[in-house]
Amino acid sequence: MKKGLIVLPILILSMLFMGCEAEKTPVMPGASELELEGLSKGKAAAATVSAEAMGEFAGYNETNDPDYGIYSYTLWAGKHNDAGTVTVTNDDANIFVTINTNGSADLGEVHVYVWSSLDDFDATGKRPAPGQAPYKASGLNSDSYTLSIPADISCGGTFYFSAHAALVENNTSDDEAGDGSNAGETAYAGDFNSPNMYDSQKGAWWSYSPYTVACFYDLSGTVYEDFDNSGDMEDETVFEGLTVTLTVGDEVFTTVTDADGNYLFEHVEGGSSGTVTVEAPAGDYAANENAGGYSFNDLSSDAADVDFGFVPLWDLSVNVTVEADCEYTLTVTFDGQALSGDNGFYFVENQFPGTNYELLVTASNSEGTVTESWTGSLTADLTLEYTLSLDCPATDEFCGLIANGSFENGLSSWSGSAYTTPGNPQPLDWGTYSAYDGAYTIDLVGTGAGAGYIEQSISTVSGSYYKITFYTRPNTSPNSGNEYIDLTVDGQTERFTAEANSGWTEKTYVFQANGSQTTVRFAGVYGGDDSGAFLDAICIDETDAPNNGGGGTGNPVLGGSETAYAYGSFDFLNDGFSRWGWRNDFDINTPRNSMTQPIYAGAGQSDISKGTLVGYVKYEVVSSFVNLLTVEVSMLDGYEFTEFQLYVGTDAYPLKNGVPTVAPGQYTVVKAFPDGMSYAFANNGGNIFGKDGFILLPGFGSAMGDESVILHLTVRDAQ
Repeated sequence: MKKGLIVLPILILSMLFMGCEAEKTPVMPGASELELEGLSKGKAAAATVSAEAMGEFAGYNETNDPDYGIYSYTLWAGKHNDAGTVTVTNDDANIFVTINTNGSADLGEVHVYVWSSLDDFDATGKRPAPGQAPYKASGLNSDSYTLSIPADISCGGTFYFSAHAALVENNTSDDEAGDGSNAGETAYAGDFNSPNMYDSQKGAWWSYSPYTVACFYDLSGTVYEDFDNSGDMEDETVFEGLTVTLTVGDEVFTTVTDADGNYLFEHVEGGSSGTVTVEAPAGDYAANENAGGYSFNDLSSDAADVDFGFVPLWDLSVNVTVEADCEYTLTVTFDGQALSGDNGFYFVENQFPGTNYELLVTASNSEGTVTESWTGSLTADLTLEYTLSLDCPATDEFCGLIANGSFENGLSSWSGSAYTTPGNPQPLDWGTYSAYDGAYTIDLVGTGAGAGYIEQSISTVSGSYYKITFYTRPNTSPNSGNEYIDLTVDGQTERFTAEANSGWTEKTYVFQANGSQTTVRFAGVYGGDDSGAFLDAICIDETDAPNNGGGGTGNPVLGGSETAYAYGSFDFLNDGFSRWGWRNDFDINTPRNSMTQPIYAGAGQSDISKGTLVGYVKYEVVSSFVNLLTVEVSMLDGYEFTEFQLYVGTDAYPLKNGVPTVAPGQYTVVKAFPDGMSYAFANNGGNIFGKDGFILLPGFGSAMGDESVILHLTVRDAQ
């Protein structure tokens, strides 16, 4: 085809302005089209000039930096015929107007006016004469021609142009298709959608178009691993395939890093503001360079080094084994901060490389201290293992949960004040005695010092049951009668008797723990001389629950009336009776003396594991002057009693026709003191249903001592 040039400096531009590389991420401008103005000779048509009027966006002109926009308009011939396109772009110093016809015609002449302001031309006046245009060419006979117009270019600057063409017969074969022939027609650059803007114009019709310079910039950078936490990506590893996000206003654009860790957002509109962020790589990393994202405002140049660095974070594991068969204290500190461990395992996570850390491991007890240490920086996950050996002091042997229950290590593990004669504890290798277990035992009554006690706290589980087993025997020098030991657990006290002339006798006591720690106390009972019962071989173990509970509480129910007895030191069966049950000895002559016993129902063969714990009874001496004895019964939730029989007397058991008996019906016989006394808790012929009972028994002689007590109840599930 034929091409033409004018004398002015001209750059031939075609669709090369619209080229862009496929791998780049274009960001389209915000406006979509440029409004055009149409005027008739001597009469103004309706027209508006919009600051956003940017025509139909057609691509990018990448010949300079920044990139500039290319905008396209339709070449209208004879007002309504599509004769081709007019594209407008610019470089740093020129505006380029390219007129290109389709197959309906070729260019004969072209004429272009360019103004920098609406004040520079009469937009409402008659058509500017095409022949007077400052930029023009004639005798072309070509289908495309570009005019270069020098201009003072600035981003966002607006120009106004009127592009006219005189069309001739089409003589080229490589044009875009066109309808009919527009040869001989005059043509103007107009709205790219529709020529309706010309409908109101009469006579010499024409149009002008605003053109705003649109600038575009690139945002690019590298995402890398800052392995040494230096903030410098030299010689560092890069991340491929991470998603990078550009946010401009409400628009969001994404790309991914390439094999070199690079990313590019091309053609970001000048003057815009936004942020660039990148997804964190898989694994434990902390953002370093541009942590939190890169922000820009009023973009006016390329941003070529928007890099993102991620520092790898490392974990430190410490395994500590302490070789010691005794209690010890183990501390592990990391940079001066104590670590919390589990079974000798300590863990510190997400530590930065390039920093020197100090680890200190210390194990100590009363015999000494052993330490291990490590200092260094982390360049990968690290596991340290240490074995520390400690000497141990002499240890107490345990019997179940109790320590030194046979006193082979003196009074170690015990607190209190135990008085013995001779020694503390006392080896029984003299006379006819020997300890029940090992070489040592203890006497809780001292020479001229009265009664002492010992106690020890053990670890328990609230609600669980525990059985205490121990052995007692009387000290027959100088006393030849019964001797006593009081056992107190969780505020409940029970007195145990070392009967005169007996040997070592096993005693047991079952209790339910109320917390994580339970204190067990053994106390001597001072009888006025310097001897007390011997104590040895204490053992405590968890045991099965004795079916404690009651109807309506979610625990086992009784299912009917049951016989119940207060638990005691003396078993009916062992004393020759065929009925199960227990009795106790109780000193009513000691002021404020008290004893508390559990009450078991249905404990056949006097086996409490077969019975149900239904309550407790407390005996207490109110006053030694008048010897008032209170008997208080407290039933557990879910139970009540319907009959109450109590025996208190100097005889071990009530007498019927001079013969000892344990029949509860005999307890109701009131005999003159000191032969015996009984009390029946009844009302209106026995129709009493009680949860708790409290009675007062007056009238005892002031010189009495131990009395035998038996409590019998008929119990049932609470109604």
